[in-house]
Amino acid sequence: MSSSEQLPPVELEAFVLEIGGPVCRWNNASWDHGESDVWRADLESGAGVFVKRHRQPAKFAQERAAYERWAPAVGMCPRLLAARGGDLRALLLEAVPGEPLLVAQAPAEAEKDYYAKAGRWLGRLHDLPWKDEDAMDVATALAQRSVAWSERARALQGAPLSRSVIDEVHARVSAPWPAGVEVPARVPCHRDFTLRNWIVSGEAIHVIDFEHARPDWSLTDLERVKSSIPGERRELWDAFETGYGRSLEPQEEKLIERLQLHAALSRVVWAVEHEDAEFEREGREQLERLLMSSN
Repeated sequence: MSSSEQLPPVELEAFVLEIGGPVCRWNNASWDHGESDVWRADLESGAGVFVKRHRQPAKFAQERAAYERWAPAVGMCPRLLAARGGDLRALLLEAVPGEPLLVAQAPAEAEKDYYAKAGRWLGRLHDLPWKDEDAMDVATALAQRSVAWSERARALQGAPLSRSVIDEVHARVSAPWPAGVEVPARVPCHRDFTLRNWIVSGEAIHVIDFEHARPDWSLTDLERVKSSIPGERRELWDAFETGYGRSLEPQEEKLIERLQLHAALSRVVWAVEHEDAEFEREGREQLERLLMSSN
């Protein structure tokens, strides 16, 4: 192996060597938040792989299960080459070409096409057979999540969010379910379906990062997409809905606002806890827009 300024822990090196063979170059591709360690390895065989090591056993289990059960059925995902549990909690994945749409300089028409393809991918995921046997319905689960995140928001040092804002968000998120509207069953969900997890190259798109994946309310994924689109770029949401295969019903438009409020507050809390100033700023701006638009 050639020299590199950064090398992974020896146990990860051994894991990649065992499965993929000798490595000629390593590159640390981890995010700053430190929830996991991600390394790209260029193999002497000419192939590229990513090895991802989780700190939390639950996230490792969720990502492994999604790559083993859901990703092959949906397609447009990296292949899982190997998984190792125990103390290692590591996944070895093929490297797909491209870069996240979040940073890609895609022309407007290409960008619309990526959104349409992402919509088709998500529609296939949500349509996978799944029987929701959870005793707690999604409406109750959302209200309980709101309680938990509200408590975390109040516990933040320096009170970055006022108690009145926290209470207002919780009241709207946990409001009684609309009369006559059926509470939906859970479906397979990605739960972090954002532009940084859409890897694009040419006409191709691949979806990565399944550590949050588990059965949930389908609008959880749709909220992540809708919240990422600037107000003046309605054509991107139209393209996504076309790919997804249907438009939101009027009641779903109302309900997704609850998810947007909850997501904005939780993003601010997470960002403060992880000292991510840019993510905190984005969450604050989204929270302010949502609260102003609903008044």
